Amino acid sequence: AGNVAAQTLNYASYGTAVSLDLSNGSGATTGIGGTWSGVTSVTGSGHNDTVHGSSQTYNLTGANAGGS
Repeated sequence: AGNVAAQTLNYASYGTAVSLDLSNGSGATTGIGGTWSGVTSVTGSGHNDTVHGSSQTYNLTGANAGGS
C-alpha cells in the first residue's frame, strides 16, 4: 500500500475484489489502502472488481477476464 507513482497496477494475485476510485485525478484502492497517480494500466483480480470514476472516458478490456 502506501503512496505509489506507477504506470501499471497489478492486482491479479489478490484473493478478494478490488475497488478502484479514479474520480479525483489520482486514485485510491479500497481495502488495500494508499493512493496512486500516473497509472495507465490496471490488471484486476478475478473477483468482481469495480471501477468508479468521473465523467471521463476509460477504456476497459476483458482480456483473460473472469473469476472461477
